[in-house]
Amino acid sequence: MATEHIREQQRFLHAHRTFLRAGLALVSAFAWVFVFQFSLAYSLSVPRALLFALVVYALSQVTLILITPLSAAHLRHGMKRAMFFGALCCALAFAVLGATLAGYFSSPLGWGLVLFGILLGVYHALYWIPYRLQNAGSSREPDALFEILLALMPAFAGVTLASIYLSPLRLLFGAAGLMLLSVVPLFFLRDSGERFSWRYFETFKKLFDVKYRTLT
Repeated sequence: MATEHIREQQRFLHAHRTFLRAGLALVSAFAWVFVFQFSLAYSLSVPRALLFALVVYALSQVTLILITPLSAAHLRHGMKRAMFFGALCCALAFAVLGATLAGYFSSPLGWGLVLFGILLGVYHALYWIPYRLQNAGSSREPDALFEILLALMPAFAGVTLASIYLSPLRLLFGAAGLMLLSVVPLFFLRDSGERFSWRYFETFKKLFDVKYRTLT
């Protein structure tokens, strides 16, 4: 019974990850191209558009760095909840990007792209630690056919972009829908907590500690 329960939990985790990876594979290769294209249409300057895209990317990384210690500290309240909100932030990020391209968050100063960068950073900060902890004991072998299909998703997205009207919006909202579906299997996962003993600023001090340098 215990072995069957573990396998069932692995199936739920795999189902969740399947939907999330499918959504990411569909748009992640083009998301920053969309950011650049929108910035170019907004600023009419290639250097400014490139700079703004770099700023948005940097903002996502800064958000990840600043929030990760807080996310780790709150894992004692449950890893499932962190993964749930992380996946929701991922779906919302690409939905916001799609809405921005449609003109809803474009003024002032294209703040929808700024929100996209922040949400993407929050997703990484909330999601990756609990997911890797949940997946650490998994013995499930990767499905070769599924991995091939995921690898072909960017090609499918490229064909869609080249042949269908308003394809960036369709891709972004479709990917957000897949990411939203990915939270459903999480409801069936057994929850657990994980203790993180370092305080917020102590975490950054440990980052440069010689003892932990080999981990980075």
